[in-house]
Amino acid sequence: MPVGRSILYAVATVAAFVASPADAGAASSSMSPRLRNAVDLGRSTPLVARHVVVGLSLTDRPGLDALLADLRDPASERFRHFLTPEEFAAYAPPPEAEAMVVAHLEASGLTVTERFSNRLLVGAVGSTAAVERAFGVEIHDVVLEGARHFAATSEPVLPGDVAEHVAGVLGLDDVVAARPHLRVRHAAAPRATLGRDCCHFSPADVQAFYDIPATPDGSGQTLVIAGVYAWKEGDVAAFDREWGLPDLPAGSGQVCAGGPNAAGCRFHRRRSLEVSFADLAEMYDRIVTDDPGHVVSTSWGACEANVAPAVQEIDDEIFASAGASGQAWFAASGDHGGEDCRGEQGGHHQLVIVDHPANSPHVVGVEARRRCAARVSSPPSRRAQATGRRARGPTRAAERVDSSRGRRSRRAAASRPVGSDSSRT
Repeated sequence: MPVGRSILYAVATVAAFVASPADAGAASSSMSPRLRNAVDLGRSTPLVARHVVVGLSLTDRPGLDALLADLRDPASERFRHFLTPEEFAAYAPPPEAEAMVVAHLEASGLTVTERFSNRLLVGAVGSTAAVERAFGVEIHDVVLEGARHFAATSEPVLPGDVAEHVAGVLGLDDVVAARPHLRVRHAAAPRATLGRDCCHFSPADVQAFYDIPATPDGSGQTLVIAGVYAWKEGDVAAFDREWGLPDLPAGSGQVCAGGPNAAGCRFHRRRSLEVSFADLAEMYDRIVTDDPGHVVSTSWGACEANVAPAVQEIDDEIFASAGASGQAWFAASGDHGGEDCRGEQGGHHQLVIVDHPANSPHVVGVEARRRCAARVSSPPSRRAQATGRRARGPTRAAERVDSSRGRRSRRAAASRPVGSDSSRT
């Protein structure tokens, strides 16, 4: 097979069964959709260090979805009766599943570095050779849009009794990285009334536009800002002054996926030079399990069409567990509404689509774009809610993956790909 086509063939083969809504019971592909555009340069150096994260499947996803609906329904007896960590164990992956994943990774030569109380993730580090042994893949160097990356050329394969509990594997490529949604604009202070003219919303505009009542006022809530790099307390104070906002509630703070030099962050998850989805998943789950705040906000993400389905599946399960515990998540959906792939070179710029993780049904997506408040007579279109389903099927809150996925038959096969159901061994 000619150089540069092997990755295209592998991704096209996988996409044939992960893209169909009728096949929503299949586990998600761990391969980035952007690999179809990459040029293969051959095998990577076997001694290069890698960071991978294995995502485990919830035991009772339909039951958890039903619970989440009841938690939001004032007519339900379970309204706002959020779960304790002990109660969430009924929905979490079983301890024996986590133990099998850990044993397999260690037997392959990887060092397990992260485990979580909800058992949704297992993080590990090791050489390229160890990663290839653990997941039955080849790691190749590739070029995408002039930049050098690495990527597995096929779906990960695990022993059958391990694979049935695994939702996907993160860290098998770095062709797509999360990016921040940050634009620096200069305007004369104070900005709290800017939206009354044009073209920004002030907090007061948002309150009026969405008819937000004055009470409850959020007293007693703590906020977590989840990012990659540490921000300065003085910057937040200056922002609050510009917009006439109160100080962050006592106990609020920041959580970073940055390295150990990111002073001021509670946790440090980032192990690679770029912002990997493996790093972010560990940060997300650490926020959920350690519960440093009631409300979490993040501005990091990537165009949904470019993000591997397994990344989205694993993150969805983390955000669902957050909702079950009463933790609310907000994420930037991008600067262009339902067209956040605009201008990118992967062929998705014409899709109506938003960013991940704002596309998760368990996250409140926040759009940042220009509008003239004086000319808007109705709330913005909810167009983004119906976008980005091409690679993932129907809205996942309503039509979730098959409830039997965590209990699939092991069949007679000794191993099978992660990303296939029991009928595709």
